[in-house]
Amino acid sequence: MGAAKVAVSVPARLFEAMESERHRTGETRSELVQQAVELLLKRRSTEEDDRRYAEAYRRFPDTDEEVAVISAAGMEILRVLPWED
Repeated sequence: MGAAKVAVSVPARLFEAMESERHRTGETRSELVQQAVELLLKRRSTEEDDRRYAEAYRRFPDTDEEVAVISAAGMEILRVLPWED
């Protein structure tokens, strides 16, 4: 996949921190910025997934029957696990 060049302005303190980090790691500016953007996008995607999951759970919470079944299954698993004395 090809690369696109992007020109951005950042506050001086951020630029200085970025330069310090890239000198410490040996990365190029492009590598550092790519990693930062990828991390930001992944975090936002995860936050959106979490938000959607929580919203769906609020709309369709577990029933008392489902909770009882899950609880019983968990207790059975704990019962059959080999516990050390």
